[in-house]
Amino acid sequence: MDRQELAKVIGRNLKEYRKAKALTQDEVAEQMGISASFYTNIERGTRFPGVHLLYRLAKEFDVDIGSLFLKGEDDGSLDNILSMLYDKPSDFIRSMERLVRVSVEEFSDKL
Repeated sequence: MDRQELAKVIGRNLKEYRKAKALTQDEVAEQMGISASFYTNIERGTRFPGVHLLYRLAKEFDVDIGSLFLKGEDDGSLDNILSMLYDKPSDFIRSMERLVRVSVEEFSDKL
């Protein structure tokens, strides 16, 4: 997924979460301390928000930040992975991250 497609996925998800909370774009923009036009462009997928803003938006909508990046319906896989790693030591988590990176690199041309 390239940056432009990712921006559209994030925008679509933000719009869905905003509507579920019955908020307007102006209300979200005001709560985030950004202009309404900037937020509108984020939802349209024409602007890419920074990580800090994504974190704050996820918190505002009571969702995991990872859900902002998912295409389609969330099947709970990310939550399952996070649950499995929750209480593990950091060296184990880093090992799992390396394993995932190798897997993604190995299969990226097949996806």
